[in-house]
Amino acid sequence: MCTLSVIQLSDVHGERGYRVVFNRDESRDRAEGMPPREMETSEVKYVAPLDTDSGGTWIGVNEFGVTVGLLNVYRSDGDQREGAVGLKSRGEVIEKIIGGSSAKEVAKAAADMDTERYAAFRIVAVDGAEVIEVGYEGGLGKMRRMPAHNWPVMFTSSGLGDAVVQGIREKLFQDMVYQAEDLQTAQDAFSASRIAGAGHLSVNMSRSDARTVSQTAVCVLSSVAKMQYSPMPPERGRMHGHEITVNRPTCA
Repeated sequence: MCTLSVIQLSDVHGERGYRVVFNRDESRDRAEGMPPREMETSEVKYVAPLDTDSGGTWIGVNEFGVTVGLLNVYRSDGDQREGAVGLKSRGEVIEKIIGGSSAKEVAKAAADMDTERYAAFRIVAVDGAEVIEVGYEGGLGKMRRMPAHNWPVMFTSSGLGDAVVQGIREKLFQDMVYQAEDLQTAQDAFSASRIAGAGHLSVNMSRSDARTVSQTAVCVLSSVAKMQYSPMPPERGRMHGHEITVNRPTCA
């Protein structure tokens, strides 16, 4: 139950990179997440917010400037493995694979995992050159690669069934972001959008049992990666930021 979008980015000095915005949708009963902090895995530093309940995360950016996001996968006919006894938390997946120095290395680390112990999920790995989406269901993986010249791109999921919201949110993304002159402003507007009378289908989602609980934005240039995290709805003074130095350029 999330939406992730990616755009190309350039600063006032012409330095190029990318920006990811991730809306996290969760149960209204779930505890509020913890702000981003710097951590380390396999001697690679990364920044990520944390899930209070499981201790895992849904998005992180590492010292190589690679961002990794995780979206659950929901079939419209229901995933019989969702919530099954003995499954491991998908929140631990990112920590296991975020040590890669490129989106390709992250995707390979995901492919090497034993994914049969998890309910269905998708990994979205981003560097300056490409986005790689890897989906897993019952241990079987499918990969899709999107080079930077094909951006902006968007990925979404919903507990109602991913297919229920995919077309609506994709059309909205095309209308609001694809041809926008100011991509960052358009990306923010898309991520905050609410369809009148259809909160359950909206990017800024609201249902009786679930809602968009936080928004995380990651900006990566050749020398620095910045993560900003805000609980939703945004409240004054509750925006949390964290920076990590990028060890080597990953942006074309």
